Amino acid sequence: MRGDKYRTYLLSLFLVCLALTISNYTLGRVDRLVTLELFSNKLSGMIPASVFNLSLLNVFNLADNQLQGSIPSDFGLTLPNLQKIQLSNNRFTGSIPVSLSNASKLQVIDLQFNHFSGPISVDFGRLLYLQKLGLESNNLGLGEQSDLSFLDSLTNCSSIKILELGGNNFQGSLPPSVANLSNELTMISLADNQISGSIPSEISKFINLIFLSLKGNQFTGIIPSEIVKLGKLQRVLLSNNRLSGNIPTSIGNLSMLDEMHLENNELNGTIPPSLGHCPMLVLLELSQNNLSGTIPNKLFDISPFAVKLNLSQNHLVGSLPAGIGALKTLVELDVSENELSGLMPTQLGDCIALESLYMQGNFIQGNISNSMKKLRGMRNFDISRNKLSGEIPDFFETLSLKYLNLSWNDLEGEVRTKGVFANANAFSIVGNNGLCGGIPELQLPRCNGHGSHKHKMTWVQVLILIGSIQVLLAIGFYIWFRRKRGKTVSFSESNIYTSPVKFSYELLYQATDGFSRKNLLSEGNFGLLYKGRFFSPANGETDLAVKVFKSQASNCFITECEALRNIRHKNIIKIKSTCRSPEESNKKFTAIVYEFMEHGSLDRWKQLTIESSHNELSMPQILNLDTRINIAIDVANALDYIHNQVDNPLIHCNLKLSNILLDTDMSARVSNFRMAKFLTELGSTSQSSFNGFVGTLGYAPPEYYQGSMVSTKGDVYSYGIILLEMLTGKKITDPMFHGSFKLQNFVSNALSDRVNDTIDSFNLHELNRYDAEKAKACLVMLLNTGLRCAQKLPQFRPDIRDILSVLETIRSVFKASRVGTEEYAERIFQDAVLMAQRYKKNLLWNRMELPQVPSGSPGEEYLGRADWIIDTARQFINPSLEITSNAVTVSYKDLHKATNGFSSTNLVGAGGFGSVYKGIFHPKKNRLLVTHSGIEAETGTAVAIKVFNLQQRGACKSGMLQGLLEL
Repeated sequence: MRGDKYRTYLLSLFLVCLALTISNYTLGRVDRLVTLELFSNKLSGMIPASVFNLSLLNVFNLADNQLQGSIPSDFGLTLPNLQKIQLSNNRFTGSIPVSLSNASKLQVIDLQFNHFSGPISVDFGRLLYLQKLGLESNNLGLGEQSDLSFLDSLTNCSSIKILELGGNNFQGSLPPSVANLSNELTMISLADNQISGSIPSEISKFINLIFLSLKGNQFTGIIPSEIVKLGKLQRVLLSNNRLSGNIPTSIGNLSMLDEMHLENNELNGTIPPSLGHCPMLVLLELSQNNLSGTIPNKLFDISPFAVKLNLSQNHLVGSLPAGIGALKTLVELDVSENELSGLMPTQLGDCIALESLYMQGNFIQGNISNSMKKLRGMRNFDISRNKLSGEIPDFFETLSLKYLNLSWNDLEGEVRTKGVFANANAFSIVGNNGLCGGIPELQLPRCNGHGSHKHKMTWVQVLILIGSIQVLLAIGFYIWFRRKRGKTVSFSESNIYTSPVKFSYELLYQATDGFSRKNLLSEGNFGLLYKGRFFSPANGETDLAVKVFKSQASNCFITECEALRNIRHKNIIKIKSTCRSPEESNKKFTAIVYEFMEHGSLDRWKQLTIESSHNELSMPQILNLDTRINIAIDVANALDYIHNQVDNPLIHCNLKLSNILLDTDMSARVSNFRMAKFLTELGSTSQSSFNGFVGTLGYAPPEYYQGSMVSTKGDVYSYGIILLEMLTGKKITDPMFHGSFKLQNFVSNALSDRVNDTIDSFNLHELNRYDAEKAKACLVMLLNTGLRCAQKLPQFRPDIRDILSVLETIRSVFKASRVGTEEYAERIFQDAVLMAQRYKKNLLWNRMELPQVPSGSPGEEYLGRADWIIDTARQFINPSLEITSNAVTVSYKDLHKATNGFSSTNLVGAGGFGSVYKGIFHPKKNRLLVTHSGIEAETGTAVAIKVFNLQQRGACKSGMLQGLLEL
């Protein structure tokens, strides 16, 4: 330090969860600062004006914070040496300053995910070293034809490789100057704007292009045949436009292509056989077009690792080619809603990885191929509305099917009773008049023949039937008698009690301590939810949830009772009893008693972590990725049940985080059916539309607020929002999402190359436990699933049953990608070494039953000894960096007290392998620690305490706790 000036050249603090404002005084004095990196924290407020006077600054990175305000108009004049400006994922507003062009050394401009607006007037032609221009997900553009004129100046930027302009308000067509952009471009994204006109044929000059996304615009005309000259192209996204004409016949020249989306256009002609020449193609989407002709057999010469092929909603004819059997790894095949005919190919049985097969809405005839019995992983099979004949094969009983739809064919013979046929809600056979037998719920005629004697009732069965009728009559008479006397009516379906129990007002009053505030769990516009403790001689004390409806919400009580009366599903909240005052009573009282969910609602998990209990020694529970996927599947199962598996389909209409409850085993229950609608109600005049629909802002789909009739696709939209919230850790109500920039834009704009930027930071380190490529593929599929569900137009949203199938596939792949214990331990060791190298901090370890350290290679069994880690770390990092090794032993009790019992209020961050807490050590009690830290303060020494959960990962002995303190 010289005088009052800092001779600091680099300030780099990132991923440390700073929740502060940037100090004007401090940074203004660091006049020699060259690199300023404060990204991925929780900084708020405005950037101090003095920062813009740091004329030597080369790197200016404040990305992923909560900063606001605008960039000064003279920004480029005061920071002429700037090489990188990275302000993405903040809340900046205003225009992009014209003076930016004065910073002629700029290489990276990353202003994505903000609220910048207005036209782009920067002369990029002066930025000769520019390599990346990232302006996605802002409000740039005026909605005029000249919005893209700034591209003219980019023609001088001969080094530019990445151009990201998606998710803005750009209109007009692409200017001719696009043809003169640098052929160094590897990524072009113009998705989700309002760009019109045709795709220029000059696109062929970008020979290094890897990623091209023009989806979600208004492009017309044909797909230029010149696109096939882009030999390095891997991903093409042209979906949701108005493209017409044929798919280029030589598309097979794109030998590196692995994913192509052309769905929802107006393409016609036939499917080019040359697509089979794309050896890397794993996903092909051609649905919702006007394609005709037959499916070429050569199409199935595509990558042997193909996972999805969607040709649905076209006008394809002929039979499904035998070549389909070459796709051994195919997970989903959709050829539904075409005009296919002929027999089912026996080669389908060779697609041994197939889980979902959709062939409904065609003219396929003949018997169901017996070769399909080899598809042991099949979960969903829909071949309804075809012309199949013959008997239903018995091998369906042996498959692990979750849904089977054989309806509206010409099938005949006996319906089986085992496997999928044992559950009337898991299959559909309506419209096949020649069927007989099956389970009683089907009410099919008995099959004639030699086996008919099996249906004759024995004397024992007759006696049981008579006894059952008598019991039902007695119960009916009892209920009628109680109603006639005007008593409070309740019903109970609890398996907690050994006999039916009536929950009276007095019982509820006593169980909730007089509806005490201390037992109040939550309060809403329509009622209050209490925790009640009930007692029964057989089971002792049992906690239940008591929802008391407000007087103006009596209709909600009736709706919820009607909705849940006949519902029985493990992922839907169960009613234990109801209580309602007599009609003649002056004081109205209505309540529903539910099973109590130990972990509360999903929205209570701040940052998706929560304290597990009030036990002094309890540790925070982390909602890891496995659990999030399981919760997503639980909710999808519940929706599939009410949409597709009940006699009277039900629409929830109010799905959101607070209506998803978590049990002790973290299984999810969907609750709060007060706004639910039966599909049968929607045909009446009073229920046909819902102008002024009152839902939850952000979760209710756009069409509800425009007076459209509610539908199952509305629930799917809400589900998509929930899925994206769970994965990103961001709420739909976050202030960063406003206007045209929504959670969906935030996710979609990062899918191409910044997937980790969208994931909840608490789970980033957890990915160390998985194979990197497989885990990333699963995350992309999960995020894509959420985006598909949350599309603006309901006709483009998938059915929940399809989503459920995809999620179960993702779960299987994700679990299979977990790395071995030794590899995981080695990665944790490497993290510790990097942490020591980066911060050069004192390492203070809490030792409890530390194992002996055997000889061997690093990263296998050495995580138990702090001194070994410190010494060994020196061998693996830059020896010029000095690491202080004065270690101090502190007890668990010290750590527990310093963090207020590992309180959630002290929780700074968490991941799949541990949690970081803020702790205070007071000088009087911990003089040794304070002395070694070199920090003296009357109020105590602030430390960060990292607590590893390694006992669950096999990296150390069971019961051992390790704490890493960074001073």
